[in-house]
Amino acid sequence: MDRIQHPTATPGQQFTDGDDSSGTPATVVPATWLNGVQEEIVGVIVAAGLTPNAGLVNQLRRAIFEINFPIGSYYWTRRTDLTAAQIHGFGTWVQLPPGTVPVTLNVAETEFNVVGKTGGAKTHQLTAAQLPSHNHQPANNSVGTGYGFIPTSVGGQDVTPTNFDTSASGGEPNIRNQPVAPVTVGANEPHNNLQPYVVAGFGWYRTA
Repeated sequence: MDRIQHPTATPGQQFTDGDDSSGTPATVVPATWLNGVQEEIVGVIVAAGLTPNAGLVNQLRRAIFEINFPIGSYYWTRRTDLTAAQIHGFGTWVQLPPGTVPVTLNVAETEFNVVGKTGGAKTHQLTAAQLPSHNHQPANNSVGTGYGFIPTSVGGQDVTPTNFDTSASGGEPNIRNQPVAPVTVGANEPHNNLQPYVVAGFGWYRTA
C-alpha cells in the first residue's frame, strides 16, 4: 500500500479535516485506499494461519506474534519476573533448564542427536586413562661414591624415589632387589569444566 494519493490530501500525503475559513476541503478517502489498508492488515492475519474474525480485536497483534514465534520457537529474555507467556500474552511456554547453554542438533554425534537432550558437567574428574602419557624414569646420578636418581617433580611435588639399596657391589643401587616405594601425587580433585559464559537471563521454548 501507499500513503493517501487523493488530491484533497495534504502535500505531504496526510489526511486533513479541512478548513472552511480557508476553503480547504477535508480529505476524501477513496475505496481503493481503504481496500489497500484492509488487505495489508488481513494479509498479515491470514499469513499467520488465522481466520479473519470481525468479533476479535487483537488478531493483528496475535498474527505478528504467531509469525515471529511459531510453535517450536525459542525466546530469550533478561526478564526474570515474568514468564514468556506473560510477556507475549499468547502461547504455552516451557522454561529451559536453568544454568545450561544451548547447542545445535548434530545427528552424527550421540551427545547432540536429539532435540531436548541434556548433558555435560560443570566439573570433571580425570581418570588415569585421560592423563597425558608420561613416565618417571630412574637414571644414574652421581651422589658421592654411589648412585641415586634424578629428582623428578610432578605438579610441583617432588616424586624422587628414595627407597633403594646402595649396598651392592661398587655402591650401585640394587634396584631389582629393592622396589621403590610408590609415591602419591595430586589431591584427586575435579577440574573446572566451564567455558567462558555470560548469564543472559531465562530461555523458553514454545510448545503450543
